[in-house]
Amino acid sequence: MKRLCLIFIIAIYCASNMYSQPEGGMPGKKFMPDGKALRKIEQLEKSKLIELLNLDENTSIRFFAKRNEHFQKVRTLFDEREKIINELKNSLDENKGNDNFYKEQVNKLLENEDKMVNERESYYKSLSSILTPQQLAKLAVFEFMFRKELAHTMMKRMRKEKE
Repeated sequence: MKRLCLIFIIAIYCASNMYSQPEGGMPGKKFMPDGKALRKIEQLEKSKLIELLNLDENTSIRFFAKRNEHFQKVRTLFDEREKIINELKNSLDENKGNDNFYKEQVNKLLENEDKMVNERESYYKSLSSILTPQQLAKLAVFEFMFRKELAHTMMKRMRKEKE
């Protein structure tokens, strides 16, 4: 279950931060939508969530405030993870590390992944004061399916562009 949550968090992060690379810094960037398209995707997601969860204005404001706070925390954790991985990669490329260094970095990486899972759990628990259990279940299913469909659409677009 923790692995599934981790994969889900990674998918969310990738979808929400896929444009943080500098221009030309990412080889497949031409396949990714621009900032305007990303905002449209986010707006579509928000409107579908409001409709699916049948949120009134007050509940919607509270829900999206918690959601934005959660995504900010997740982005911070992914930035930390990326930093650790870059340190490991540089050390491996330059052959400068030793066994203790590698163990320490891998442990930091695992701790970071645990923090991500804990953040996701904390997020859902905090939503229980706003949403009903049925709404929480709908949210979990929606987020999974939306990200899956987004990834599928992007992969399809990449294949089409390559042809």
